[in-house]
Amino acid sequence: MQLVCVGDNVADYYHKKDKYYVGGSAYNVSVLSNRLGLETAYIGTFGTDENGQYLVDFLKKEEVDISHISIKEGINAFSEVKEIKGKSEIIKVDKGVYKSFSLSKKDLDYIANFDLLHTTLYSYTEKYLPFFKESGLKVSFDFSFSREKNYIEKNIPYIDIAFFSAEGEDIDKLKKEMAKIYKLGVTYVIFTLGNEGVLALYDDEYFYQKVKEVEVIDSLGAGDAFISKFLTEIINKEKKNKKEVKKILTKSVNFAAKNCTHYGTIAKRDKLGGNYKNE
Repeated sequence: MQLVCVGDNVADYYHKKDKYYVGGSAYNVSVLSNRLGLETAYIGTFGTDENGQYLVDFLKKEEVDISHISIKEGINAFSEVKEIKGKSEIIKVDKGVYKSFSLSKKDLDYIANFDLLHTTLYSYTEKYLPFFKESGLKVSFDFSFSREKNYIEKNIPYIDIAFFSAEGEDIDKLKKEMAKIYKLGVTYVIFTLGNEGVLALYDDEYFYQKVKEVEVIDSLGAGDAFISKFLTEIINKEKKNKKEVKKILTKSVNFAAKNCTHYGTIAKRDKLGGNYKNE
């Protein structure tokens, strides 16, 4: 089995549209990577309200494996999204029942069967990272905007692919920070830079890729789209030489840009011309 995503699922309420959309970083990656052709599973905790049911039903329609999800009495996590100066911004988050997320031994045994696991800063999975690593899993972790030194140093030894968000920061300073993280043993250090593109460190070499210009409707979830495409390509490519990594970054940036052309973190299939597996 290929990719298991563990952690956060969130119903995003857009004030401008007066509508809920599916969301949550690990959740988004499970869906988008599945659409791109991977066998994916999602493990997380859902509430018993309408939002929780909406998110579960969406995963069923997308044919993501949800055999190990849990449902707890209470509200599902939700966020509120407002448009501020033309950009979608999360102004509130209620973590609902997923703040008590945990994995059983049965879940851990199931997870050990996958090639790669993706989780996030928001997923309450840090205590399981040693187990994931010991099980032979490759681990992808989204640190989002966190740059807390102790947190990074504690968790990086169990991670193979580390993603960070860094918009509008000095490139030379970022390279120095990336080098420190890389020396802790991670295989890839990747900083997404918003509309400036992406900066990656792999095999002691830096790679920079500009973003593809598109008409941006909603940039929320672009980072998750980038991660989805990157992980899909990494899993599908047996050999990752430096030339191939550059190609993967280009494809991933372009996919992320395309994800900015609609509201919500995941487009309706008809918006993108139907099922776009193997795109």
